[in-house]
Amino acid sequence: MGETQSAILEQAPALLSDDGTIAYLERLAQAIAHNSDAQIPITIRIIDSAEAYEITLPGGYQYITRGLLLSVQNEGELASALARGIAHTALRSAMSEFITAKLMHAATIPPIFVGQDAPISTTSDSGSAVPLTLRRMKRKEELDADYFGVQYLYRAGYDPACFIHFVQTAWAKDGASGSPTANAFSPFPRLPDRLKGLETEVGEILPKRDGAVATTPEFKEFHEHLRSLTPVKSEPKSQPKLNRVD
Repeated sequence: MGETQSAILEQAPALLSDDGTIAYLERLAQAIAHNSDAQIPITIRIIDSAEAYEITLPGGYQYITRGLLLSVQNEGELASALARGIAHTALRSAMSEFITAKLMHAATIPPIFVGQDAPISTTSDSGSAVPLTLRRMKRKEELDADYFGVQYLYRAGYDPACFIHFVQTAWAKDGASGSPTANAFSPFPRLPDRLKGLETEVGEILPKRDGAVATTPEFKEFHEHLRSLTPVKSEPKSQPKLNRVD
């Protein structure tokens, strides 16, 4: 199923084919996956878009945009983005949501995009709200991805504070200042609740230690190389807005 959904997804956006960039991300993803509960290989692909989002499909397929890669400030934040996707893979989030949507006959919600990890709006282009059951499931899965993702990051040797900062900046517009109505219908938990949970987890569950990694010289080289590539492409107008389909 993951292969099928991956093939459908790749019909629309252009993928970035740069061996050095992909090799670096794969090494980073494998280091995180080695310290995770994921039982299947992780496949990383880069969508050549200026928008910042990430999509996790069944079968370990993880798509991350060039915009998101350029937005992170250090390797710890980039590893955090990958760790959340790997947590979704370990939790089988996309598959659970797909099955639930099928059982509910939710044909208006493209299951291929369910389980993505970047901030999204709460309605589709038609204005229909996310069904309550799926919204509740989504919120729980996002909290679970935070809970396990920060542990995977910690096990891989990174500073868990990078995870908190990544969540805070990536979802800044999605929960910190949104209206009560927007928050009520959002498929994501409120940002303050997520940050409080992460801070409690880091403070009470993860043992303090010295030498945690925030960034590396390799990340600096990776970022400089990524910025030197051909300017990021705009997504075609016919391309579904992947970070807004819910």
